[in-house]
Amino acid sequence: GRWIAGSALALAVLAVSFGCGESERRPSTLVASSDDAAEEEPKRETAGGLPNIVLVIVDTLRADRLATYGHSHDTAQFLSDLAVDSVVFERAYSPSSWTAPATASILTSTYPSQHQVHTGFFVTRAIQRKRSFRLNRIPDSLPTLAEMLKQHGYRTFGVADNPNICEKMGFGRGFDRFVSYDYRGAPAVNAAVDGLADEILDDGSPYFLYVHYMDPHEPYGRREEHYDEKASGGELFANYDSEIGYTDAHIGALLGRLSAGPDTLVVVTSDHGEEFGDHGNGGHRNQLYDELLHVPLIISWPRRLSARRVAHNVSTVDIAPTVLSLLNIDAAAEGMGKTLVPSMEVERSADQPLFAMRMSEQLRPTLIRRAVIWQHWKYIWSMPSDRRELYDRRTDPDEREDLHEQSREIAGDLHQRLLSFEQGAPVYERSYTEATELTEQREDKLRAIGYAEE
Repeated sequence: GRWIAGSALALAVLAVSFGCGESERRPSTLVASSDDAAEEEPKRETAGGLPNIVLVIVDTLRADRLATYGHSHDTAQFLSDLAVDSVVFERAYSPSSWTAPATASILTSTYPSQHQVHTGFFVTRAIQRKRSFRLNRIPDSLPTLAEMLKQHGYRTFGVADNPNICEKMGFGRGFDRFVSYDYRGAPAVNAAVDGLADEILDDGSPYFLYVHYMDPHEPYGRREEHYDEKASGGELFANYDSEIGYTDAHIGALLGRLSAGPDTLVVVTSDHGEEFGDHGNGGHRNQLYDELLHVPLIISWPRRLSARRVAHNVSTVDIAPTVLSLLNIDAAAEGMGKTLVPSMEVERSADQPLFAMRMSEQLRPTLIRRAVIWQHWKYIWSMPSDRRELYDRRTDPDEREDLHEQSREIAGDLHQRLLSFEQGAPVYERSYTEATELTEQREDKLRAIGYAEE
């Protein structure tokens, strides 16, 4: 059916390690074929009726390159099929355009201004001189989704392929097993899951599995089996689209390997999008426009949730409380996100403002951008320049016409909403890792994926 991908996947050549330190555990390199998975009996319902949960984060995946979100080419056939039977949030937004803060927000349901995970692996001139990094980590006082699920009987597993998602930075907290790679590619992610499969599929208590793929990230390889030379936007977009298709096939194979079915709760999203010259830049440096913040959010649990499309604004900080709400578990009081369960059952117009933030400490002085998304408006405030922008995304979805001067009253209202949020939201003490060495190999790899000052 829709849950099983069509072919076996080979293990990629291992890349040079450059991140916070890869897991010492070396799982099996065997990736099960979908044919093997199809022959297995579907998993029985878990003890207590709780579903198994799979959270898939695809790094650097902008929503508008998926057919589910209106793209003319079906770049992700498995996700398109999955979406047919799922709840699709048409306007889901990331709270940051950088992996570490955005993912910390997903796992803690707090905004970057609260958890203060702003730094990650990014080579600056100052770091080149020191030849070392000090990275932010998720504050120990802030509960994560894995910890909360573990408290309620879940066995927890994580596999992450981004150097900024590692145990040193607190992302492994709450996981029974956490495997972190430094961008080895989707086959290695699937191989890691396969190496843990005996534990994951152990009968008894339910499992939570978090997987973080990185393949759509810069540099954009050309995956021939998914390449469309007629892709809109030119060769760069064609390569990017092919990376999406490549990752999509691995997601399908992974869920097939797990025999995921109607009783499995699957959440698919991204940490942030990517810019291809939309506002004069490439990659995902320090902007907060929609090509960077608008991400896919697909929630599938066919046994419980009916398929529907939700049109109002939601944030990825809402993911954790939504998962917990579906399980009838009270979310942590620290979280700022809201459960999306009512949106899945009855369409409503939500006027809750959403927020986003990007702090670029590699710049001197530090550049801080904040954004408010409310109804069809987007307000962006940049410091220290004090630049203020306002866009009507209903009439100007590409955010080209700054309406700040013409609509000062609306801009002022959104500015006050932002200040009120920041004054009222709890802020957790900023936490750092010990110094990590910047070797030449590490620097070369970081530059290859755009994590370096130009």
